[in-house]
Amino acid sequence: MKRNIEIHDVRYMMTLKDMRKNICFRVYDYFGLDCMEMINNRLMNSEYNLDSTFLSYLNDPSIRIVSMRMECIDVLMFNLLIEIKSGMITPDFIGYNSRGIAKLLSYCGRHRETRRKKLNRYVIHYLNHRMPKRGG
Repeated sequence: MKRNIEIHDVRYMMTLKDMRKNICFRVYDYFGLDCMEMINNRLMNSEYNLDSTFLSYLNDPSIRIVSMRMECIDVLMFNLLIEIKSGMITPDFIGYNSRGIAKLLSYCGRHRETRRKKLNRYVIHYLNHRMPKRGG
């Protein structure tokens, strides 16, 4: 039996902007399982979750973070920490997705409340020091 998605089943997580199409779209969380995008009043499944796939999605030069809820950042940092500990986030992954990681770190740098939790500070520190250096 297919269940209809009701408004109280989804929670707003963040707003992203596609600079190529010049549209902002909201990202919602569906019971902590999936991320869903609201584009032109249509709710669609997104191609990422709140983990390293989100960093890969941010790697696209036309995508920009407009705003994120604090609980979204906490969940993202927790999932990234799990992937760091399990060895899924390697130096090669960081080098390949450096643009997406830089966007996330830039957002966290502009919003001081993201660094209040020790876990968030650790993940930000880890990603910051594993980023490839500019200039060579």
